[in-house]
Parts: sequence; structure tokens; C-alpha cells
Amino acid sequence: QSKFSDAYYNRGFVYQSLDKNDEALADFQKAFELDPRFSAALSKQTELLQNLQQFDLALESAAKLVKNFPDSSAFWSLQGDIYLQKTQYNDALASYEHALLLKPNAVETLINKGIVYQELGQLDLSEASFKAALATGKYKDLIYNNLGYLEIQRRQWKLAEQWIKMALDIDPKNELYLKNLDKIAKQSSAE
Repeated sequence: QSKFSDAYYNRGFVYQSLDKNDEALADFQKAFELDPRFSAALSKQTELLQNLQQFDLALESAAKLVKNFPDSSAFWSLQGDIYLQKTQYNDALASYEHALLLKPNAVETLINKGIVYQELGQLDLSEASFKAALATGKYKDLIYNNLGYLEIQRRQWKLAEQWIKMALDIDPKNELYLKNLDKIAKQSSAE
């Protein structure tokens, strides 16, 4: 059985690379049906549905993923990402919390949890999540920018500028960071 599931999985990859997404989804699904322990097949199906912005189907697939493989932080985080895209923030937070129980230093999960809190206007919780992500040492420029953007929301222009400049020290040509620095200059001079 597992030989066949591998074959379907591999063909699904080929279909995906050819942008034959319906065929790819069918093959990933078939691979998982043939081998219910084949988490990668179900994960690929979930990610492809997410990328195709078929969020309701992606959530169904993600729910199956976390039910069948509850010890995977990555799968809980993936479910959280789909909830975030659907702006179901409380569900996203619950998924991220579960992911972080399994892997406390999952940097992308910490960043996305911070983004959810930011969307909910809970800036202190957002800041705490971004700073926990910063402690991992990964994606520093992105996190500095996120912290700067929080300070823009708080109208703390000097602090915002410091964070954004730290992001630009790492990635001086990043258009988003440059745009945020420009936003700070305009808004702080208007006050």
C-alpha cells in the first residue's frame, strides 16, 4: 500500500509544479487515503488549498491534520495561519497556543501570534509575542519592523523610528521598512 501512496504523493508534486492543482489535490488525497499515517500528503493538500485561497476546504484539511497528528507543532501552526487568513482571530490564537505548547520557540508561530494580537488591538500582548520571537535570533529585521509598526500604532515616533532603523540596518533596501520610516517622518512632523 505505502508504495502506491508514495507514487501518488510524488505525482501530486509533479502536478503541482505544472500548476495542475486539481490533479495534485486528488493525488495528495489519494496518498493519504492509502496510508493514513502519511502526514506529509495531508499537509501538502492543506498547504495547496491554502495557497489556492480555498480557506474553508483548507480548514477542513487542517482539522483532519491536527486530529490525526496532534503532536505536530507545525500542523497546529498551519491551522492557525489559515484561521488568520480568514480573520478568525480567536481560533488562530487557540491554534498558535497549542503549537507553542509543543514547541515554545517556534519563531514563525510567535510572530503570527503577535500579528493576531496586533489585529485585535492588544498591543502589549503583541509586543510580548514579537519580543519572544526576537529572542530566537531569527528574522530579526522582520521582527524589528513589526515592533516599529506597533510603536507607530501607539504614536511613539522616536521608538518606532529606532526599531525601523534597526530593521533597515539588516535589510537597507526593504521597501516595506522604508515605507514605514517615511510614514513615521510624515506623521511625527504633522503632530
